[in-house]
Amino acid sequence: MVWHIAGVAEAAETLPDVTAILSRVYLPSIQRHVVVDVVCCQGQTWVKVVARNSKALTIDLNGKLIDQLS
Repeated sequence: MVWHIAGVAEAAETLPDVTAILSRVYLPSIQRHVVVDVVCCQGQTWVKVVARNSKALTIDLNGKLIDQLS
């Protein structure tokens, strides 16, 4: 959880025109609320931060690279 909050803070520092952090938004299309990590660009961009440790990230990236080469 600490990694996630740190990632949200870092994203909020680097994105332009941040208007909300950890905002709860209702989506009528699925009739549910979702939590958006960072809302920026006058509400036009929603960012979801995914926290990964370095080993999991390396495995994930290697898998995606292999898929792209196939």
